[in-house]
Amino acid sequence: MNLQVVGPNFGQCPETGLNLSENSALIARLAQTPDVLKDAWAVRHRAYASHGYIDPREDCLFSDPCDHFPTTTVTVLYKDERPVGTVRICLHAPDSFDDETSTLPAMEVFGPEIANLMIPGAGVSRRPRIVEIMRLATDPSVTGQRDVALALFMAAGYVMWHLQVNGAVCAVRRHHIPIYRRLGFEQITDARPYPKLKFETALMARMAASTEALRDAMPMLPVSPDDALYEDFVAGLPVPMFDSTRSPESVRRSLVATPRPTPVSPVRLMPAASARPAVREREKLAA
Repeated sequence: MNLQVVGPNFGQCPETGLNLSENSALIARLAQTPDVLKDAWAVRHRAYASHGYIDPREDCLFSDPCDHFPTTTVTVLYKDERPVGTVRICLHAPDSFDDETSTLPAMEVFGPEIANLMIPGAGVSRRPRIVEIMRLATDPSVTGQRDVALALFMAAGYVMWHLQVNGAVCAVRRHHIPIYRRLGFEQITDARPYPKLKFETALMARMAASTEALRDAMPMLPVSPDDALYEDFVAGLPVPMFDSTRSPESVRRSLVATPRPTPVSPVRLMPAASARPAVREREKLAA
């Protein structure tokens, strides 16, 4: 599959002004090159600045040090070959990584609560592997197009499956809490101010006994090693998030009857190879 990624003009910080149709293909790919990573930062900036969550920046890019951690995976969503969405997955696996890059940004606000989630279950010596789903942003040009948000959650599901995690946390704005409940998350705290951003978030989480159990409990994870697109995606290739066998309508239907989350003690998981972006290339961008 060939995809010509058309990045924004960073010097002029242009508005996209796109009239995107619901029927356009939604293509997701990992940010493994500087150009794709800059696409993610540009979409973030347009999304956050348009809502007043951050002050506009001169370079029109919104990034932070976590983007360069080896435990971070960034995905970009394209529509009509233009970047229209992005999501970041940060892995916390303290039994696999022993440096500061294994921490989650949400720990700055919800440290004690996340530490409680990391306590192993009865008879289990290994702490769970969890991720934080964050920096989920959509371009103002696709506001109201639910398929874009669904595709981003599904891309996050690919990464979570590949990392073999058995839990996920999110810092969620108040008006998005009902959406995350439908995705299988449970609210852990009330909303609190989030550092460097102009809004409050509540901690939401979902823990399970295994990666398979997490997938079964969360309708945003319709993925498995048998998924025809899975290997291409984790290899860094651009892949369509919807096709003839998996339509946006079928994914929406799976969200209708999500049961209330029930805490489950995690079990030991074997370490998995991570879908890490090209860290050296990222460090060049930050230099």
